[in-house]
Amino acid sequence: MRSRIPCNFITVTIFTFISVFVIYGGIMNIAAMMMNSTYTDSGSVNISWEALKLLYITGAPYDAMHAGGAAVCAFLFGDGLLGKLTRARIKYGL
Repeated sequence: MRSRIPCNFITVTIFTFISVFVIYGGIMNIAAMMMNSTYTDSGSVNISWEALKLLYITGAPYDAMHAGGAAVCAFLFGDGLLGKLTRARIKYGL
């Protein structure tokens, strides 16, 4: 049987920071690139890897602050939330 990572407020805090920074930040950077793309005279869309790289670099401080705020909330309220989720999991047999 595989051993699982313990589900406590420290692991929830770390997971929250990483997932918000990488997943949410990545999705929003791609969305920003798509929304800010312009059509050129030839009809092609101005989307490039360089533009995406620039958005990731310039968006990293905001993504870090957003992930830090989410991690602080997970640190402060995560233990109570984990208790409620565990109770619901046991109650409904999930």
